[in-house]
Amino acid sequence: MSFLLAAFIGKEPAVAAAASLAGCHRVSRLGHDLHLVELRADGMRKVQYSELFHQLTPYLAVAASTASAIGDVGYIEANFFGGDGNQSCIVWRGGEVVFGPLRVDDEEPPTPRLRDWPINRALRFFGVEAQPGHDEFDTVNLGRFR
Repeated sequence: MSFLLAAFIGKEPAVAAAASLAGCHRVSRLGHDLHLVELRADGMRKVQYSELFHQLTPYLAVAASTASAIGDVGYIEANFFGGDGNQSCIVWRGGEVVFGPLRVDDEEPPTPRLRDWPINRALRFFGVEAQPGHDEFDTVNLGRFR
């Protein structure tokens, strides 16, 4: 089973601005006062923002950076196939990177604890507290975007 997630996250005004600049218009509520915009970078993947990301293009990074004048804008990415994969994240504020970039690849030992994977760390940056027995990813129900 494969799983790919590439998305902007943050508070609604900033995420909506990033979405508009990137040509996306569907903003989904995550809870914890966070919103998400799923991104489809197909066709733009020829140039990557960084080797730490598969889907983040310079175009999407500029959209996030520009919109971060309104509020923090995060970009999260997960790529899994057959149980193996990676996660990455980065957050902009006021046009500057303030968190990350981070990447974990489960094929490169040692694999960190689940709570230390990039998406969980980015969600904590935005104030998400994991519910008992769950990580931050499950707390905001990101699995529904699989």
